[in-house]
Amino acid sequence: MIEHKKYRGRIIDIHTHIGSCDHYKTLGLGFFWSKLSVIELIKHMRRRGIDYAVLLPSEDVDDLEDEGFYIPTDCVLEICKIFSEELVPFCWFEPRDPNLLNKIRDYVINRGCRGVGEIKSRIRVDHPVLMKVYELCARLEVPVLIHLENRYDYDIAAFERVIKKYSSTVFIAHGPGWWREISADADSRYWKKREVAKAEENYPKGRVIPGGYVERLLDECDNLYGDLSAYSGYNAIVRDLEYARQFLRKFHKKLLYGSDGLDYFFPKYDLIRVMLEMDLEEGIYRDILYENAAKLLKLILKVSVLKGVSNF
Repeated sequence: MIEHKKYRGRIIDIHTHIGSCDHYKTLGLGFFWSKLSVIELIKHMRRRGIDYAVLLPSEDVDDLEDEGFYIPTDCVLEICKIFSEELVPFCWFEPRDPNLLNKIRDYVINRGCRGVGEIKSRIRVDHPVLMKVYELCARLEVPVLIHLENRYDYDIAAFERVIKKYSSTVFIAHGPGWWREISADADSRYWKKREVAKAEENYPKGRVIPGGYVERLLDECDNLYGDLSAYSGYNAIVRDLEYARQFLRKFHKKLLYGSDGLDYFFPKYDLIRVMLEMDLEEGIYRDILYENAAKLLKLILKVSVLKGVSNF
């Protein structure tokens, strides 16, 4: 549990992965991820005072080809059974699998998965297959976590149409494509490219111009949440701290803390510390760090938790 003048509460990390499981291990561009085993993840969570973490699979051929990531849902479930007091499983499968919807239904209803994702596929976010997934998630009453980028689950205008069409589906938006749109001056030409974007395109710096897609859609859509994980979420907050203070105050009911391994691999990018140093009201931290995710995941939370000493 965090010991800080503004927050002494529990934390849920909405976005974690592991990089190796049994004979599966990340390769290629994602090779450094392979050091983050489940034991390393649990140790890191306890050092940081994280009570629960959502463990996301990487079972998409596109992600395997691009990043060297392949940790299937069955591995996630096996791990979450062992660490059931700390890890919460989501499910996702190869979207081109003709049995995709039946698998999702089975893994949610019968195998304990609390959500669907991380969806990270080289198809449009409004692809007919994904539209069926969103509709199913509404019926199953589970959230769907989507990685938005110029190459994955594109584009932002299509995403707006999706979340408004499927208003009964809970969407959790993540990734550089999503968070670059926090500023109203984000270049729309980004969404026309399919090659790897430059760092300045994925992670723009400088003052945020109010009125971007992120702000507008969080304001308009009750079924949409923002996942603050990875460098994309961190950058969206630190690029303009004055704007970020107002953003967190306004949308604290719609934001979810997540790491995506960022503070494990790069401790200097510490989003929790950045937020706490803003000296906001305790209720804001409680919502972002714990309450919002607990409600979405329908967690029956532990009464008391013995954790390692936090660094905060």
